[in-house]
Amino acid sequence: MARGLSYAGRLQLIRAVLFGVQVYWAQLFLLPQKVIKLIEAACRSYLWSGEAVITKRALIAWDKVCLPKGAGELNVVKLKVWNQTAICKLLWALSQNKEKLWITWIHTYYIKKLKIEDMEIPSQASWMVRKILNMRKYWFNGNMSNQVIQQDKFHISTAYKNLVGDVPNVVWTNLVCNNLAEQKQVFILWLALHEKLRTKNRLIKWGMKVDENKFWVKILSWLKWKRDAKPWKEECNWIIQQTRGRGAKGMILKAGLAAVIHTLWIQRNSRVFQNKA
Repeated sequence: MARGLSYAGRLQLIRAVLFGVQVYWAQLFLLPQKVIKLIEAACRSYLWSGEAVITKRALIAWDKVCLPKGAGELNVVKLKVWNQTAICKLLWALSQNKEKLWITWIHTYYIKKLKIEDMEIPSQASWMVRKILNMRKYWFNGNMSNQVIQQDKFHISTAYKNLVGDVPNVVWTNLVCNNLAEQKQVFILWLALHEKLRTKNRLIKWGMKVDENKFWVKILSWLKWKRDAKPWKEECNWIIQQTRGRGAKGMILKAGLAAVIHTLWIQRNSRVFQNKA
């Protein structure tokens, strides 16, 4: 069943199921680094191969897959950072001295009216209490903005963005964000923008002569765009300019690009690997 899913289908399953399995424990305990690496390796292998067997084969590194969409990636949650953020929520609850039994107990036996930000971590405290207090290195050293620290309610999503930090955006993020094409088509477009598909454009870059594909020109004509197709990067730059904003014509153009690339990729695989046209 898994191998029959598209890349986009596997990605959705990772987000909805595999991440959800560990989310409960990640809010209570600081997970060991080895456990996090095993979970991420399983997710990475499943995304690229559709199998549970862990493999290092990947078209794009998992660390990049987890970057925000503005950086041209898929915004998959980084388990380590999310786990740290969830534990920071417990530290925030301690600093706010919320009226909960476990908070009252820790204040009574360990904090004792000391300032959480500069108190020594009690050596006799339990492993979990020490880990929570150790999150001060993320809380008080500037990683967390005042917006997160001083708010009346802790939002893990806001704090998570603080810990991830700013990453540079790519110029083509508009082509994959808010694209009306099917998600499986958008995913293949994303791979093409990363130049990870075996395309004629890559063969030309390697100095090989190939027949020019007229399919995209015909689609442009059908969409009422009169122009000759240019090399891949030039064509992408032109589409980026034409699809700024949310105009209907631009939205149809970038959805058409995703659909064309996905269709060509499927047809190419059918011919090469299954001898089907």
